[in-house]
Amino acid sequence: MNLLTIPEIIERYGISRFRIMRAVEAGELSGRKIGQTWAFAQNDLEAFISLLVEENSPVSEKELRKLRGAMFKSKLSQADLARKFEVSPSYISHVLAGRAPVSRPRYRQIMREISPPEKLQSG
Repeated sequence: MNLLTIPEIIERYGISRFRIMRAVEAGELSGRKIGQTWAFAQNDLEAFISLLVEENSPVSEKELRKLRGAMFKSKLSQADLARKFEVSPSYISHVLAGRAPVSRPRYRQIMREISPPEKLQSG
């Protein structure tokens, strides 16, 4: 089993120490402490990286249209949306115009906050 330390992960993959430790604390990545040094199995790390890449890939054009529709229907101003989601108003403008990519976590956050809950159909 090939083990990598945090400095090796930073150098090889460009993932910050903060993100690595946040993943460990969240149970997204398992590692072990050997003395004062954290070590991670390369296969565990590669599985985490593939999830990270998938999770942060931009949403599809269909999802982006759905998001823009929900933002328009929310009747919140661009400034209100920017404050609510802690982003710049220009980012909101770019999203609404279809000129800014939206990550999956951001998409889920916005949709959860501004879309009305779906009603259950009674049979």
